Amino acid sequence: MGKTKVIVLIAILSSVMVSAQEEAAVEKYYVRPGLITSTATISPSIMLNRNQINYYVTGFWQIRFHKNLSFRGEGHYLTGGNKDIPYFRNNGRAHFGVEYHKSVKNFDSYIGFMPGFSILQLTDDRSLADEQMLRFVPTFSANIGVTYYVWKYFNFFANFTYLNTTVRGVTQTNNRADEIMLSAGLGFNINAKK
Repeated sequence: MGKTKVIVLIAILSSVMVSAQEEAAVEKYYVRPGLITSTATISPSIMLNRNQINYYVTGFWQIRFHKNLSFRGEGHYLTGGNKDIPYFRNNGRAHFGVEYHKSVKNFDSYIGFMPGFSILQLTDDRSLADEQMLRFVPTFSANIGVTYYVWKYFNFFANFTYLNTTVRGVTQTNNRADEIMLSAGLGFNINAKK
């Protein structure tokens, strides 16, 4: 009878240890469906059609709904630039779309294309109405980046974004306002699914 109790006790302890090891293995890799990521940072951008650098407060969030796919939303708010008379007086952008991911352990690379819009005001607005006005401008962005998940709540990221913008109804000036933006920093994440 004593041997049977010892064997049962060893079997129970073994199953508990295997279960704990499987749970630890799941928690070791944070990149999986159910991962929610967000961040906010200061992002410099270079205007491709003008000799100008702009600075934006940038934030994004994404929800991974598949091993290789996530839904992402991002916003950019202009805080200033390197010119005394900048092209934009005000500019706020929002984009939403799907990104494709390729992950190896906790290192994640991604690429995405997102439609969106800008609400902007030009400094030198040579519009047909001859008034400085806020404009709603359709835009799209393409981005590529990497993220390294260092812990179940934090990550480091770097992201390049091409922002395509064409301001309509402007005369006597180039209406292209495309930018390349760099974003990098510390991000926050949580897994919504166990």
